[in-house]
Amino acid sequence: MKNDMGSASSEQKDRLKSQKAFQLRRRMARSLALQFIFQMDIRKETSYDQEELARFQATWLQDEEQRKAWKYAQKIIQGTYLHLPDIDRCLQEAASNWTLSRMSYMDRSIMRMAVFEIAFAEKKLPVVAINEAVELAKTYSDAGAAAFVNGILDKVRKNCSV
Repeated sequence: MKNDMGSASSEQKDRLKSQKAFQLRRRMARSLALQFIFQMDIRKETSYDQEELARFQATWLQDEEQRKAWKYAQKIIQGTYLHLPDIDRCLQEAASNWTLSRMSYMDRSIMRMAVFEIAFAEKKLPVVAINEAVELAKTYSDAGAAAFVNGILDKVRKNCSV
């Protein structure tokens, strides 16, 4: 009986470890996607090509974990640019007292990719997308950004129909 319980416990630990690794890889993917989208936004680019992705990959992907995360980062990048006009419309509607051009590059980039995950991704997990965006804002933006990002994305989640 002890062995059955011990192996079940071991299986649970392995599952939790695997789930944690998956979550960390997704967070890394979002961070990589953010860096790319932010760079493109600063340059006022509304599209990209495969050469641009390849240059970014060669410059920024330093280890095996980043390479594993890159696949999902590319999905976020591709989806964000594919749906950019609709994403910006959703953001503009949710940010009633703000224009997109008035938002910081970082906050706008974070929210664009989160809106992709909320509204357009194959597997929609809006609460996860919002929480991850808030964490990115805490890491990469200024002190008030997390609350701003959270508020706008919550309105997008409730009101944006695509």
